[in-house]
Amino acid sequence: MADDEQLSHLIGMLYEAVMAPECWPDALEYCSNYVGANGGHLLVIDKSSGRIQKEFYGGRYIESQDFTDWANGYLLEDPRMTSGMMTNIGVHEWRFCHTFLDEGFVARNPLYQEFLIPIGVRFTMGGLVDESNDSKIMLGFFRTQEQSPFGIQEQTAAKRLSPHLQRAFRLHSHTQHLQAKAELGAQAIEAIAWPLLIVDGDAHIQHLNARAEQLLTAHFGGLSCRFGHLSCFEPSAADELAALVRQATKHPAIGGGMCLHALPGARILVAPLPAASQWIKDWQRPLALVLIAENSEMLSGSKPFDLDFGDWPSMDMAKCDPVAGFAKTYQLTGRETEVLQGLTDGLSPKQIAERDDVSRNTVRTQLTSLMQKTDCHSQKDLVRLFFSFR
Repeated sequence: MADDEQLSHLIGMLYEAVMAPECWPDALEYCSNYVGANGGHLLVIDKSSGRIQKEFYGGRYIESQDFTDWANGYLLEDPRMTSGMMTNIGVHEWRFCHTFLDEGFVARNPLYQEFLIPIGVRFTMGGLVDESNDSKIMLGFFRTQEQSPFGIQEQTAAKRLSPHLQRAFRLHSHTQHLQAKAELGAQAIEAIAWPLLIVDGDAHIQHLNARAEQLLTAHFGGLSCRFGHLSCFEPSAADELAALVRQATKHPAIGGGMCLHALPGARILVAPLPAASQWIKDWQRPLALVLIAENSEMLSGSKPFDLDFGDWPSMDMAKCDPVAGFAKTYQLTGRETEVLQGLTDGLSPKQIAERDDVSRNTVRTQLTSLMQKTDCHSQKDLVRLFFSFR
């Protein structure tokens, strides 16, 4: 049976997949190796309709299209699903196909003979990873006809793995739900006509809408953005804004406002976000909402405040280059911007160096500067910040 070190590495891969769903195939391939299988197929099935809501697959020999063909054409008539193998199965219970479907049945069954065996699936070990009122999560591991059936050793490994997979997938589902809510929130922020930003307690910008990006890029209204830090050009105004942000991100959190003298009649309103509630945990990072609006219109609910940018060219923010916008906000150099572009395109530092015909040390130096300017600690954090910025 696989040792504890292998299981620990596998658990790490599962939680990596929680935050990056594209890693699920690799995680499932490692799960397959852990239990001595060639591949694995994870299914989230709607209990009322029997249809697949979500699926992931990983491993050797079997192509993703084969799983798609099985789900589209054979799921409801697969004897492994309709026999006693996977019916009335308990959570974290694992069963073998050869216990319920003998050699004689397999030799006569069209699904085995015409589809499963030709694609490399003869022996299956299936388990129920989790179940709710609406859905159930099932996982099948596979071996070929040339291999031996699954046994007690593989079943024991699957039982060790199953609780970790259950927790990881529950967290995955919760994370997906939160991400969907966050995307709706980002869309709502973008739809607001006033310049609006979300900042942390040090006034580092975490998110901003197109109107705020216009304002900062134009260096208009007395506001400044250096290395992703929101401030004001005038020292006393900078101190006042910094104090408002600190006040909105401490405990207890308090909102406030100040006049923006460079835009007559305009005010900066700073309000705490829910993270700064009385229930805040030590590990959470309080955030504040910064809104730039004309006070009288804000209070009366009249039409949105329309900033006058004078002769500054109008921008179609829907067509704005997100890399350029990010580079302006964090004041990146041309070379740093090219490195950022490479990372967001999925290139490694080595590939960026080859693309630009420069040394890897040069790319590393530019990457180090990128990290410092964006307050990131890894390439993954930098890419994640970029896509949240968009």
